[in-house]
Amino acid sequence: MINRLFLSLFCIGFFCMSSAAEVMEIPTGKFVRAIGNQIYVMDFEKKSNELFYEFPVGVLVRDKIYQIDSETLLFSLSDRGGIHSIDLNSKRINYLGKGLAPVYMPEHEKILFYGKDENGKGAILIADKNLNNVKSMGRSGRYDPAKIVVISSDEVVFQKGFRNSKIKELWKFNVASNELSKFSDKDDCRLVNIWRRATGQLICQKITADRFDTYYYLLGSDGIEQPLNFEGYLNAGVYLDDMDSIIIQKVRVSFLIEHVDLWVYRFSDGFSYKIMSDAGFAIDSMLKLK
Repeated sequence: MINRLFLSLFCIGFFCMSSAAEVMEIPTGKFVRAIGNQIYVMDFEKKSNELFYEFPVGVLVRDKIYQIDSETLLFSLSDRGGIHSIDLNSKRINYLGKGLAPVYMPEHEKILFYGKDENGKGAILIADKNLNNVKSMGRSGRYDPAKIVVISSDEVVFQKGFRNSKIKELWKFNVASNELSKFSDKDDCRLVNIWRRATGQLICQKITADRFDTYYYLLGSDGIEQPLNFEGYLNAGVYLDDMDSIIIQKVRVSFLIEHVDLWVYRFSDGFSYKIMSDAGFAIDSMLKLK
């Protein structure tokens, strides 16, 4: 009787461990992530986080990182207010021009970014992959968040802000047709810079009077708001197409010292699990290499 009970408990425990191992899928491939003035190459399967390039102290890699081709990455630096590229083989840095928050659209070989138009006015601009042949696709103001979210091979979403910070309009631009239109009538979304491709939804943080209110939700072009089962600050890194999940960072305090760990957050059930400890704090600057 005891042996049978022990065998049953062992089988149940083994089944639970097997199920947990299947649930906690590790992201495959290599990732690039910028932390302050440093760029790292990460491999979660190998548990490696190696320094790839280091800028001088005071230089910060900001916004998203994009891949132009198999050898070239695109990003912006805070100190120089400029858009740059880096060669993955030679590590050569190339200054492309002034601007912020560059986004690369590979199907069209175009870069969208924030900068100044020919009249010196703030604008959202579009150029070729060398940042030449610059054209304005719309004015931008001081209240516009400098964030452009790619939602398809042809389209991006950005925000128009107003003096009242609770109002943020969502606009969509189609690179193929040059059409500018409203994404939805929602005006209380603070973009997180993640597009959930599996369902065609943006991640938004609800704009409220309390800045510590961290309510997040998914939003499609139909305007339907779908709350996310997440507590705390959703500092997102990158969306994982093959897992319909995102890599996020969480702060952990141990002996009065802050540590930043990387986790996977799964949309299907709101389950999250840690994949790397002490990875360092970054804002948006993450990319899965193709």
